[in-house]
Amino acid sequence: MLNQPVSSCNFPSKSPAVLISILTWVAALMAVLPARAQLNGTVSFIPVTSADPNTNGYALDSVNSTAFAVDNLVTIGGYQFIAYYNTSQDIVIGRRPTGSTTWSFDETSYTANDITDAHDIVAIAVDGNGQMHMSWGMHNNSLNYVISSNSVLGSSFAPAFVTQTAANNPTLFSQLGSINQVTYPAFYYAPNGNALFTYRDAASSSGGGSGNGNTFVAQYNPSGVTSGSTPYNAFSTTEIWDGGDTSVNAYPNSMTVDPGGNLLASWTWRYTPDWRTNENIYYAQSPNNGTTWYPQGSSTAFTGPIVSSNFNGLVAGQVAQPIKTLPQGSGLINQTSMAVNSAGDPVIATWWSPGWTPTNPNNLAQGTGNPNRQYMVEYYNGTTWKTTQLSNRSSDTRSNTFNDSSGTDVNDMGRPVVLVDKQNRVLVITRDEDNGVNVVSGYSQSNPGNNLVVYYSTNLFTSANPTWTTITLDSANMGGYEPSVDTTLWQSQNILDLFYEPDTFSGQTTGNVQVLQWNEQAYFASIPEPATGALVIAGLGLMSLRVRGRQHQASGSKA
Repeated sequence: MLNQPVSSCNFPSKSPAVLISILTWVAALMAVLPARAQLNGTVSFIPVTSADPNTNGYALDSVNSTAFAVDNLVTIGGYQFIAYYNTSQDIVIGRRPTGSTTWSFDETSYTANDITDAHDIVAIAVDGNGQMHMSWGMHNNSLNYVISSNSVLGSSFAPAFVTQTAANNPTLFSQLGSINQVTYPAFYYAPNGNALFTYRDAASSSGGGSGNGNTFVAQYNPSGVTSGSTPYNAFSTTEIWDGGDTSVNAYPNSMTVDPGGNLLASWTWRYTPDWRTNENIYYAQSPNNGTTWYPQGSSTAFTGPIVSSNFNGLVAGQVAQPIKTLPQGSGLINQTSMAVNSAGDPVIATWWSPGWTPTNPNNLAQGTGNPNRQYMVEYYNGTTWKTTQLSNRSSDTRSNTFNDSSGTDVNDMGRPVVLVDKQNRVLVITRDEDNGVNVVSGYSQSNPGNNLVVYYSTNLFTSANPTWTTITLDSANMGGYEPSVDTTLWQSQNILDLFYEPDTFSGQTTGNVQVLQWNEQAYFASIPEPATGALVIAGLGLMSLRVRGRQHQASGSKA
């Protein structure tokens, strides 16, 4: 009866005391139930291990587990691939047949420029010829990029990588010039199957990037591969965002492709390396894999790389207009996630402080109101952009949020990843120290809370007041972890595979890398849909108390 509405059970009606007793009893019961069993058997873990200890993950910081690692976990051609740094600080690439838990490994000699810098992520893709692309280990460093000379989809797994340079692949390096200070490699797939590679380059040879950078997309066409001295010289590169001319940089959220084949992008501008200078949320779309970009609903393309303003000789046709106005000092985070529903309507998950009003643009610690950052969703309902709040966090103060120019406390919240399933349910996956279970004072494995959680809504696109429900996928303290998702597996099967490695604990030297697999479709098929307004008791402790009548008012603005 645990998933039945309380109103359907034989309890006295209108008896708060009885109901409180029931809730107390259920909380105690759930506290002793085995972890993960409360998700009706839909969560499983696939260890990424072998007899070789060099397959264990590096875990002194979150370089292996950041939400902007797109992708370090990918399923294609009947195999799942994973890439991460091991305890020797070298990149390990694993492959397993789908449906199997046995991995084959390639222990490479590639390493980060600075393993203690969580910017130095690993990103991989497999192109239409079955060859693996990998870029890694950069925070304003020269481009690291390799392509395997052989297919990784054959019966044996032994990729032979060829390092790409300006000499053997001039089309890849065509936009880098003399600067070549790259950060944030990411891979996507165009509707035609071509790999898309995005990256940020510093806007001047004097350095920078954060607050002074340009962002590019390079499309790789495997049919253009030739023999000879430049076999992989098959990229076409476009500058999406020009931040250098206005001394800013765009921080894109993860891109996605809509049902019509348009590449969708959203971003925030940042004005300095200080994260508090993040400003506004913007949106654009491209019908040709990033070559040309349009404002939403417009038939007139941006006239050049998108910019933040039209001063310094720039034209108005390059300037994007915000879909959500959030001034500097709003607590807005950068580099989160975007998805799209079956109608092509985008949804963006992020966080900011919705109850806080900055009062001094020259001092971002000054403001009034409630400083608590909340998980927020900005979404398009077919006619307008709207905003809805997911969380009810309460542990932030003005000091630890708006005095945090260095980003020390910004990792209290994991960046959220948003997905939309084939029933148009919206899922937001994240890790949060203040997730309604327990508030955690630090990264200690003995502390409760700081769990891997999912906020979901079944009526985001259909209700004026969407409801959000919280479930906890795993009860472990996740440390500084942020989720990264196997997007290709999700898009094909609605099975959620996450790169899983709790990290950044005091004294921790190694991590056990796993794949957490949640069969989302099976989970929702296993729970009855309660009547509106009914109180539903699900796993408390592993799975949070869910109240169907609890709603967050959505606010809207015209596109």
